Amino acid sequence: MNYIFKTEPSESIIITKNLEVGQELLDRAELIANPPPAVTIPIKKAKTSPVKTLVSIQGRVVSEDMIKTVKVKGNDVQVKSVTLKDETDCVKVSLWRNLSDSAAVGKFLSFTDVVVTSFNDEVSVSTTSKTTIQEKEPPSSSLEGTVVGYEVGDNCFTVLFTIGEDFQTFKIVLDILVEFLECTDEEVEYTLQQNLPFSCRQQVKDNSVESITN
Repeated sequence: MNYIFKTEPSESIIITKNLEVGQELLDRAELIANPPPAVTIPIKKAKTSPVKTLVSIQGRVVSEDMIKTVKVKGNDVQVKSVTLKDETDCVKVSLWRNLSDSAAVGKFLSFTDVVVTSFNDEVSVSTTSKTTIQEKEPPSSSLEGTVVGYEVGDNCFTVLFTIGEDFQTFKIVLDILVEFLECTDEEVEYTLQQNLPFSCRQQVKDNSVESITN
């Protein structure tokens, strides 16, 4: 049965004949009823979004808290906080209800439709009824900046990389540095030290440098 529900001037239901609804209107109604997920943005940009904005983010879980039980409208609800990190920043994510055990340290995850919140001047995000969590392959990205320091590791170096006013660290295997600096394995630390600081472009995946060029 087709009907029209009126709310003004008073609530009433009017029975009608079959209504022909165009596909365009049906598509618009579908978008209103089931809007697409928020666009995935870098964590740094998400943290500058207005409070209560829905965003989608992705990154690696670098820490997690124990699951807690809190009272929400008189009911016991489980919640767990994790810290998510990408190439731009890190953020605390509060996982509510059935999502409280959906993230573990070390996993690279995408979170759709989390809401931006702020408490005591700390910006974080929280899951919503629309949130989905998926494990993903870390993306590769190109970053341009300046290498200003390093630390020697086992067959690799950890370099301190500046992008504007931001400082980040990345691991570079020995072979990549040898090729970039055009030196031998034995000369790489001395050559690196002599060239500091230097600008370059790095192809980075999951905090590891895949290639480096001038």
